[in-house]
Amino acid sequence: MLKRIGLFSLFIFFIVASFATDPTKINIKELKQEQASSNKTGIPHQLNLNVQVISQFNIDKPPLEPPAKLRAPSFKELDLSGEVLQAPAYMELTPVQKLKNSSFISCGEPDDVADYSSMVSDYLSGDYKGVERNFQRLLKYTYSPYLPMGYYVMGMTRLKENNELSARDMFYNSCKYTSMYQQSACEGYYALSLKLNQKPVFINSPTYHKKLWETVFAIKNGGRYSTVDCSEFVFKNYCSYINDFIQGIIIPGYYQNSLFFRSGIINYFSKKYDIAKQIFETIYTNYSLPYSLRYKALYYLALIDLKNKKYEKALEKAVMIENLYPGSDLALNLYALIGEESPKGAAVASILSNNKYSILTKLAAVQAYNNGDYNYAKLLFLKIKDYKDAVYACVKAKDYKDAINILQMMPNHDEFYYKWLAESYYYTKHLIALRNLLRSEGFKRYTELHNYYEGWYYFKLGDYQKALTYFTSRYYRAIVYFNMGDYKDVIRLLENPSTYDERILLAKAYLSIDEPAKAREVLKPTTAEAKYLYGLSYFIQDDYQDAIRYFKEIVSSERFGARALLKLGDAYYNLGDINKAIYYYQKVVENYPNSKEAMEASYDIISSRIKNPSKNLEVAIKQFIERYKNNPLSEDLKYQLANIYIKQGKKEEAYNLLSTIVGGPRYRAMLKMAMLELDPHKKEELLINVIDNAQGETKEKAKELLADLYLKEGHINKAAAIYSTGDEKDLIHAYEIYISNHMLNKAKDILNRLISQYQDDKVRALALEAFNTFKDPSLLKFASNSQDPSIRAKAFYELGNYYLSQGDKNKALKEYVSVVILTPNEQDMYKDSILKASKILISMHAYEDASCLLDKLNMNSLSNQELYYVKSLKRRLPACKNKNLLNIGG
Repeated sequence: MLKRIGLFSLFIFFIVASFATDPTKINIKELKQEQASSNKTGIPHQLNLNVQVISQFNIDKPPLEPPAKLRAPSFKELDLSGEVLQAPAYMELTPVQKLKNSSFISCGEPDDVADYSSMVSDYLSGDYKGVERNFQRLLKYTYSPYLPMGYYVMGMTRLKENNELSARDMFYNSCKYTSMYQQSACEGYYALSLKLNQKPVFINSPTYHKKLWETVFAIKNGGRYSTVDCSEFVFKNYCSYINDFIQGIIIPGYYQNSLFFRSGIINYFSKKYDIAKQIFETIYTNYSLPYSLRYKALYYLALIDLKNKKYEKALEKAVMIENLYPGSDLALNLYALIGEESPKGAAVASILSNNKYSILTKLAAVQAYNNGDYNYAKLLFLKIKDYKDAVYACVKAKDYKDAINILQMMPNHDEFYYKWLAESYYYTKHLIALRNLLRSEGFKRYTELHNYYEGWYYFKLGDYQKALTYFTSRYYRAIVYFNMGDYKDVIRLLENPSTYDERILLAKAYLSIDEPAKAREVLKPTTAEAKYLYGLSYFIQDDYQDAIRYFKEIVSSERFGARALLKLGDAYYNLGDINKAIYYYQKVVENYPNSKEAMEASYDIISSRIKNPSKNLEVAIKQFIERYKNNPLSEDLKYQLANIYIKQGKKEEAYNLLSTIVGGPRYRAMLKMAMLELDPHKKEELLINVIDNAQGETKEKAKELLADLYLKEGHINKAAAIYSTGDEKDLIHAYEIYISNHMLNKAKDILNRLISQYQDDKVRALALEAFNTFKDPSLLKFASNSQDPSIRAKAFYELGNYYLSQGDKNKALKEYVSVVILTPNEQDMYKDSILKASKILISMHAYEDASCLLDKLNMNSLSNQELYYVKSLKRRLPACKNKNLLNIGG
């Protein structure tokens, strides 16, 4: 017997038990009678399996693909020149001189000249209070040309008084206007800004020179710079130091340590790592130098280790910097650079830094994602609450169930949320959840996306005509027609394919109507998938040698390798070369042990030996049954094994084995038939039979399909009744059906049953949600007893709002304070509870309590309007004396 197409590798099969000659017409009464008859006799009827080919290919919705690679945070080596640059050792300012014959024509009263002259005289005689008095008089002459010089003299006076901050302000005011001291005043302002670590304002004036100081602050801030002509500046010695610093020239004296460090930086960035290492080791081991300079040298020594791929040594130095300067930017930068260079480096660095830096965790997560380690990436993304990328990692790992859990943690329900939640519901077959999501007003805001999933929802239900009304894409419409078995419409739609996917689908349509030559016409065998289809096209024509040629080309393909090996086994089997067939079947099992192809190959190996059983055949069958317990092929092999037992005289073992076959494939087959049945009455009858007799997943799936059938026909009570007598999960289903169809009284009855029978957090969360519908405070009280702090906090918050709306401020206050105790301070609920509670306290004249409560706010979480409101409140309230006060309001 030739193997036309291996089970599951090409065709979808439905196994129909022998009690129905027409698989679409099953008499439920006869079925129950047969079952009763088999139970009476003790030994079930022989189970004949008729194989019906439904379609050559299973074409489903094309899955949405997350980004292939995520963009990692990028880091670069730090140039610490600005941090080791020194401020001037001393102020090289122009001395104050007595006023000679003035060339100015004073616009004010002549007293301004006298006031300024007195300032100069007092300054030169050391009478700084006199300088201040005369300056105050001079200030009256706003437009006096002596006022800028007066500011300069005051700046010099403040320096004498060691008030550098005030001196800086005076020099700034002098710098703004032309005078004999303008250049010196400006340079004094910039020099003091540098020394005091203040950001300067560069004054635009054509009457003074500023390039030196622009260069200084460019070095300080990591900008671009070059050497300066010092002849134009008052700070000539400092200017010479700046030029030496830029060039890395080491001059003994006050600035020599910073010059030495700068020379090390220049050598490092010139890739002269050996010279740089000597310089930085000299600095680091010079214990007379301040550690603020030495640990910067340690940073560059770590970078040099990194250049030499000595990752562990670089990490050691990063940890040393971290321990001595917790939160240091240098430690973070080193951790990140090591993470970029070393495999798993970011993860190690994150651990060594006690997960202090979320950006390191992000880097490690992105690296894991980009390397295909999606489960590890997901864990790291969750650690930093990067839910979006965690969802991407789940989808990449095909873990849609976990994707749903993560999406439900997201605070914002935006387009990303609806798209991936719908996608995840689709691939986990949560059709009721998908339907409810599609009915939500939030999802409907995204019209194009909503229509896309509305179409696929009806496609999944098998309502292909309804699905077509939502699709405008000819490719999606072709997929629907393909699943309807309307291959001619597929060919009509894709007559001139424009994309690779369209050509693949068109080729499958031609193969499905047994036109393999036309399938080859629309494809070029340039990809693994196209070569696989080429091989199948020849296989269908019984041209096994050409089929073998194409299958052999893709045995190493990640996606099609298992299928190609399996088809090679089938081709050799049909050529009569059983040994080669078994060889390729065994290759499937060895190379792809957990694949469905391995299961089928194992089955084929056993089947090829059934006619001539060996001593090991019984062991092989038992191993297959044990490994593939829930597969229909195991049921077939149980029957074969029972025959072996009968031949061996082991009748009791044969009986026990046969009795396990009856309940399995029969009802699974009936469920599949119900899914294909278009007549709603016949579909209903089949599904009721499965629900009455099947167990586990088969029964649950039948319930879901029957509920969908009833809802589609408007029989809401019938749909809910399916679940209303079941366990907690079923009752929740019933509640959701009533709620979604606005049958509130019946929904409340179900909810009351849930509350009385189940005290877990799932029901408490449901009660919390139900309050929005029923406005019954007892629901919130029930929810407030949850073990989940987030549910309890939300319940307390809603109770507070409820009592406040009822005018009971005391009760409202108590609930809001409970929220504050339970909730992290970055959450909106925490903030709102404090604001509302403080307002109540103020109305009760408990002003200090209100002040203490407001102190607990995270000010960074407030909007500008809220921040203004809180600050205005706190200005009117007394200071909080009891910082631990929280049990307020009685």
